[in-house]
Amino acid sequence: MASTRNAYELLLGGGAPAVSSTGAAKKKKNKKKGGSGAAASEAALAAAPAATPVAAPVAAPAQPQVQRLRDAADALEAAAVAAQAGERGSLAQDWADQVFNSDALFADGSQLADFKQVLQKSRAVELLVDGCLSKGAFPFEAEPLAALLSAVAHPSVPRDYCQALATAACALGAVSATDPLAPAPAAKRSAAAALALALKGIPKPPPSKPAEAPAAKLKRLGGELGRQEARLPSTSAPKELCKVYASILELLCGQLDVLRPGGGAAAPHVPELAAALKPLDELRSALEARLQEVTAPKKPALSIEQQVAEAEAAYKKEEAASASRLTAVEARIRDLEAELAAAKAEAGDLRTRRASAAQHHTLRLQQIRSGKGESGASPEEIAAAVQGGLGAVEGLAAAVRSGGAPAGAADAAPSDAAALAQVVVSAEVPVKLLGATQQVVELSIAQLHELGGKASFFRERLDKAIKQGEQAAKLGVGDPKLFAQQRTMAEKNVKEVLAAAEAAAAGARAAVASYRERLPVLLRLPNFLPPPPEFVAALEGRAAEAEQLLGAVTSGTYVPPAAPAPAPAAAEAAPAAAPAPAPAPAAAPAAAPAGAGGAPLASAAGDLAALEARLAALEEENSKKDAQIAAMVSTSTLEVPSPLAGRTSMPPAMLSSPTSNKPVGLAAPIAPAPAAAAPGPAPAPAAAAPAAAAPAPIGAAAAAGNPPVITFSQMLASGGPAQANGRKPGRPRRA
Repeated sequence: MASTRNAYELLLGGGAPAVSSTGAAKKKKNKKKGGSGAAASEAALAAAPAATPVAAPVAAPAQPQVQRLRDAADALEAAAVAAQAGERGSLAQDWADQVFNSDALFADGSQLADFKQVLQKSRAVELLVDGCLSKGAFPFEAEPLAALLSAVAHPSVPRDYCQALATAACALGAVSATDPLAPAPAAKRSAAAALALALKGIPKPPPSKPAEAPAAKLKRLGGELGRQEARLPSTSAPKELCKVYASILELLCGQLDVLRPGGGAAAPHVPELAAALKPLDELRSALEARLQEVTAPKKPALSIEQQVAEAEAAYKKEEAASASRLTAVEARIRDLEAELAAAKAEAGDLRTRRASAAQHHTLRLQQIRSGKGESGASPEEIAAAVQGGLGAVEGLAAAVRSGGAPAGAADAAPSDAAALAQVVVSAEVPVKLLGATQQVVELSIAQLHELGGKASFFRERLDKAIKQGEQAAKLGVGDPKLFAQQRTMAEKNVKEVLAAAEAAAAGARAAVASYRERLPVLLRLPNFLPPPPEFVAALEGRAAEAEQLLGAVTSGTYVPPAAPAPAPAAAEAAPAAAPAPAPAPAAAPAAAPAGAGGAPLASAAGDLAALEARLAALEEENSKKDAQIAAMVSTSTLEVPSPLAGRTSMPPAMLSSPTSNKPVGLAAPIAPAPAAAAPGPAPAPAAAAPAAAAPAPIGAAAAAGNPPVITFSQMLASGGPAQANGRKPGRPRRA
């Protein structure tokens, strides 16, 4: 027990006091045993030589205290934040060496962790990559950063993936250092998603067919392209022609995709990879938009107030869109508890975008007011940096898709890649791609105009079918199944037309997006001259016009375009090709004596004007009378269906059985024209004779006489001919 206690006290640091207390106890024991021989024992002790003093126990050297993992992580994160451009490469190399060579351990609760685990559980690597993106980086820093990423990455992640991530981070850092308006938030989201995959491991996509060799794929696509081009001369229908050009455009894009990193592989059906590719696609779109803005021709010089107003309008538009989306997302957070985590993440993303957009807007206003950029770089330097960033982003996206394995011509040897690019240039793929894009857009717009007319026609048919069905249901006549079938058919026609219109607009939109997406590949081709930005902007404007047409067709507000005005030559030839005037008016001057001069011509012109005025007055009076009679009949008669309905070709109004004195014959006597309607003198008898021989208009024939109004009862009493409804006239009663 004593030895155990001494060992425990020694562990606690109390060894020396324990030894002295034991010696004192033994001395007291000896005094009790001494008795009468105490003096002798004392003399013996005095005569004995002095005992050697017992040395105090030597304290063990203090062992180094184990540092906590959290403290080490804080120190690494602070170092990553404080590093500047040019210093991150050496810092990354130092950390990579410590991962492989350091034996230091860190306390993580009750367990010990090495330096690699400290990096994996902290945000040091993420902050280091974030610093490259936001504060700028140099190309030589990509190699040590790739070494660090390979050291801390999951064992299943290949070295090529880490190399692509490091290259993209440094290239995007160069863009941020060159262009103050670079899409830094989108770059940070993309890098964070790719780094998370590197630390957790890239999930393997499902097994697929072995990749086709780039040269063989180019040859196969070239053969299919030739077959599609051979169909063009024999195709005339706009719809089929649009399909052929869409196939040609797809094949041309496939040939350019062979030259892209990853060989243009489709996105894998893995949720983790799809989530990582989404921010990369957004970053690519933002860089392409920035490249178009930089390379676009300079607009006419605007005043500072106009530039500020334009920037304010663009910012308000973006702010309104972000605010509306943020409101919708926050509503989803309140309503959908199942999607709470995802909705909060999206809301945070939108808040970050709003903050970055506000910062971006402030920076743009400062540049507009100062008249120069902060970086001092020229548009050519910015365009070169953005193009380098686009290439790095495409390489990173290809690495995400393939897990770092080379899969395209861009990943092959430089000589092979140059040979494949030369094959594409020799086949005139860039020129054909631009032409096919334009053809698809124009044919889609023409197809939308045609579908707009069809949609209006089928909507009228649908409205008519609905009204007929409702009226038949109210009156209880007709077959309800037949009306329902007609309505279903009309609705089907409308849906098919709208679906075709959506497909046409989507085709135009996809064509322009395909060309815009392949533009970075085209810029890397040898001796490629990019089209003017105005041409690409015009293509995008036509695609936007297709979207507007789709909206008009869908909402039912489509208006067909007005016919173009005739050419001046055609307008001059029109009077010469007009038919000769009617013989009746020409008879008056022909009948005039030859020596009368201009007086007979003036008299004939006045007579003709008088006749036309009288005819117009008669027509107007006749229409008024017809309207009055129709109103009287509609209020005093009841139409009874006739048994002949459906078995004859006569109109339904003639098959009704009148139950009142409905007029049969002319509606009402025609009143003579007023005196004011005939200002000129009466026509000469010789001139009127040929005019009477010609077929007179309805108003003139009605003016020849005023027949009396004959009612149905009078017709029965007079024993006239059979009525229009097929019944015989009634016989007079016997007296």
